[in-house]
Amino acid sequence: MIVKNAPNRPNKYFFKFVKFVLKMYLKHKSNIEVDLNETKDLNPPYLVVGNHVNNWDPILVNLYVDESIAFVSADRFFRGTMLRKVLNYMGAIPKTKFKPDFSTVKTLLHAKKDKRVIGIFPEGSRNWDGNTKEIIYSTVKLIKTLKIPVIAVKLKGAYLSEPRWSNSHRKGKILISYKKILSDSDIPSLSENEINQTLVSSLFHDEYEFQRKYMFSYKGKNLAEHLELLLFTCPSCKSIDTMKSKINTFYCEKCHYETIYTEKGLFKAEKQPLIFDNPRDWNVWQIKNLKSLINTSQTYSQLSKEAILLKNDNTMLYKDTNNKLIPINTGNIRLTPDYFYFLSDNHEKIIFYFDKIVGLNIQSNNMIEFYYNDKLHRLTFRNSRTSAYKWVNALNICKKKELEKNNNKKRKVNYE
Repeated sequence: MIVKNAPNRPNKYFFKFVKFVLKMYLKHKSNIEVDLNETKDLNPPYLVVGNHVNNWDPILVNLYVDESIAFVSADRFFRGTMLRKVLNYMGAIPKTKFKPDFSTVKTLLHAKKDKRVIGIFPEGSRNWDGNTKEIIYSTVKLIKTLKIPVIAVKLKGAYLSEPRWSNSHRKGKILISYKKILSDSDIPSLSENEINQTLVSSLFHDEYEFQRKYMFSYKGKNLAEHLELLLFTCPSCKSIDTMKSKINTFYCEKCHYETIYTEKGLFKAEKQPLIFDNPRDWNVWQIKNLKSLINTSQTYSQLSKEAILLKNDNTMLYKDTNNKLIPINTGNIRLTPDYFYFLSDNHEKIIFYFDKIVGLNIQSNNMIEFYYNDKLHRLTFRNSRTSAYKWVNALNICKKKELEKNNNKKRKVNYE
């Protein structure tokens, strides 16, 4: 029986052939092992959720599942004609990142009725430092709606084999486990909070704790290249945007603090004491430092017109017009305590207020996308080593601060 509006189901013989070819290719690139697979005796429909660390995650996950998985994918992948055809053929389901999309839920219900295996990465995007990010809470609501078994897939070593900030692959060990964490009979009796706790505990993975236990090697060339996309603050002099990478070396061009990124995915220092031995700890520190910088600036009203962060990069601003991203102008971006703005080359100032920015995310490591007044906007940096990660974190800190300020105002009005 064909279920109307269900995602496409690829030809099973073609799917097996493609999976065989990809398995041979990926096994050549990495040493892949499955240490647990509880999908073998499970009949569709069921839901697969996984931690998201690698461009190859959907393929890695589907290699060891007999059925083709209908993955929920970012809608931007459907904008190109050829890729859209491939994704539609494979039954992928488009979803706008970090933005409610009720049409996606309808399609998922049709997929359930069609007895499909459905795939979701509840973090919403690949994580940057090997630590599982916060789970998007709407995943819990989806589980309550679908009421089908849930398999948690944990990918270990996949981050170190291809970190998000890098353009190169490193050959090493990848371990994959498939564990059934919820049955369809469990779901109705569990609260949303209980399901969320189950998801969080089942998907959390700390890549560097994993690596300290096993110390696998991940071999490749130019291991440190583009690390400044993640690590934008020098831990020695606290300067922002002064970190540079070259081959395996990562250094600050201002104070000359220098580290070597090794095949273990860890840092070593040869010229001065090591401050952080891994990118995760360095990243945790720099986000706290960024938050402190922003919050300190926001306590001084006289600074409200001055930029906390700025980038002179000939950044290109695009805006959705008639369902097409149209270039608006080149210019520079600024962050103040009150708003974020784009200053075009002809001195036009386009302001974006924090509380109206929705669906903020990073695409292709070097583009920032968000919705403003229900219109998709994109910022593309000319320099491929400009950290979009820095800007998105700064904007999220400001958005959270604005939300807290608005909530405090409401509480004050209600109290009065």
